[in-house]
Amino acid sequence: MRTPRLFRAAGLTALVVLCAPAQSQVVTHAVSAGTGQSAFEARWGSHAALSIRSNHRSRLIVGLSQHVFHIRIDPDTGAPLMPRNARAFVRLAAPAVGPAPVYTWRILLTWSTAGVSTASSLAQRTFQSASPFRLPFGSEIRGGTLTVYASTQHGGETCWGEARAKVVADNPDQDQVLKAYPASRLGLIASKIGEAESGLHQFTPAGLPLVSATFDVGLMQLNAPTGGLSSPDQVWDWRANVARGIRILEAKRSYTQLASRHAPPGFRSVRPDASSEYWLSMVRTMCGRAPAVADSVPTLSSEPGSGMLPGEPDPDHLDISQVEREEIRRYNGGDEYRLERVAVGSESSWQWVIDPTRGGIAPGRGDPHYVDHVLLARSGFRLIAGRNIAARRGSHA
Repeated sequence: MRTPRLFRAAGLTALVVLCAPAQSQVVTHAVSAGTGQSAFEARWGSHAALSIRSNHRSRLIVGLSQHVFHIRIDPDTGAPLMPRNARAFVRLAAPAVGPAPVYTWRILLTWSTAGVSTASSLAQRTFQSASPFRLPFGSEIRGGTLTVYASTQHGGETCWGEARAKVVADNPDQDQVLKAYPASRLGLIASKIGEAESGLHQFTPAGLPLVSATFDVGLMQLNAPTGGLSSPDQVWDWRANVARGIRILEAKRSYTQLASRHAPPGFRSVRPDASSEYWLSMVRTMCGRAPAVADSVPTLSSEPGSGMLPGEPDPDHLDISQVEREEIRRYNGGDEYRLERVAVGSESSWQWVIDPTRGGIAPGRGDPHYVDHVLLARSGFRLIAGRNIAARRGSHA
């Protein structure tokens, strides 16, 4: 029969259930701190995390030095830093006789939300150490729920326990983020995308990864279902998230240029007469006759200003080209332009025009005004004489 008891250890109160042999029972995690400061609190702090599990009358009391650990930002480099002084400790409910026992430790550090999850590689290892045990987080940046298990042999029995805490992350300063973007127009556009997508934040105010309803993650809102998010590093390391976003934007530009350069007549056209003209020309050519029309498809323009609409706001004086407008749209999904035959007098020619459907974005999905939002976003990035100059928010010219 199990007998519930109130167990006090160093100012922390927990409900302990003593189990008969061969039974295993989850008891509780830390509950309330007592009054005054015990020797335990003096050493580990009043916020130490205590968790108790029992697999026999001999049990381990396992704790962590804090309830919440923080991934801090290096003030000089902007690099995220895992907690350096996180420690786990063990006490046997019945004191051990002889040398201090060596414990087997296992560390789990996991986080998940619908569609996205991460886990630390520490789960693949076990560690042998006396108590206290300094958690070897190393340089791998991960956060979420931290669970530390300890086990040992005591009195001819295996006894074990666990403790839990949270690992959350700090956002970098704006200046540190802006320095991660290349000193180029691409860097300026990417920074404006980051501002429009997340406000240049990797984490929520609670220190957890910023995830949208469509599973876009972090500062550059990398989409998990489509493979935009390609590594757990991009969830917890803001630098990896930004670097991935820049690579995606570069790929969108290359694809845009290639697609428009080799677009066949009728490509992405919604006018049935356009494709009809193309096939009529093909039939006439096969019959040895002149084409019905001389099809000439222009490429999207790289000229500054060619992608701006009359009266469109442009607070950063970006003066985007058609290629840049298309790559911004493709970053969010869809297409900005389509080919249409435009009549000029008695003749007509292929021209790229803004597609009002933005490439067929489904209702409720995608943002038809995405390019406008990016143009209006003020990241603070300033490109002067080929250099990336970070400007504080609110100090824009």
